[in-house]
Amino acid sequence: REMLAETVADVAKKEGFTLERSAAELIALLAEGSFRDALSILQKVLAMSENKKVEVSEVEAVSGAPKGELVRRILAALAAKDVSSALAAIQSAIAENIDARVLAKLLIHRLRAILLLRYAPDMAAHFNRDMTEADTALAHELSKSPAITSDTLRALLDAHSTIAYAAVPHLPLELAVIDICTPRA
Repeated sequence: REMLAETVADVAKKEGFTLERSAAELIALLAEGSFRDALSILQKVLAMSENKKVEVSEVEAVSGAPKGELVRRILAALAAKDVSSALAAIQSAIAENIDARVLAKLLIHRLRAILLLRYAPDMAAHFNRDMTEADTALAHELSKSPAITSDTLRALLDAHSTIAYAAVPHLPLELAVIDICTPRA
């Protein structure tokens, strides 16, 4: 994905645009390894950009990806074991017509960063470069939370893998949130 993000940034530069690193990273994440898809997303973003500096918010708007604030709300709610707030944030995603798989993918990406920051703090520079300032600050904060564990990440991975087959697309995410936030008896 790093090579794809660099390619996207290089193409934008050749077109006379400056792409925030986090914007290039989001395009690469959404493209799922496909150069063609990444360039297609980039083309749409550049066409809609109001200036020559492309921010992550523009990529979110053009691609239909969830806003970073929504992802951060869910992560903070998971860390607080606040099932109601996490489910309300998912309901907001549904109301905004956010694809459940994309939301799950971004949650997984951020949770991975949180866990790696906890267990491999020397990787912090890598994440500081690839994420927005707000995402980085939250990742550092939540890396200290005992509520965020590998089981949290595993529950979201399981949800992501079942979304394609779910009768209600956001249901696997909702169930994962309930499992993560509810203590086991």
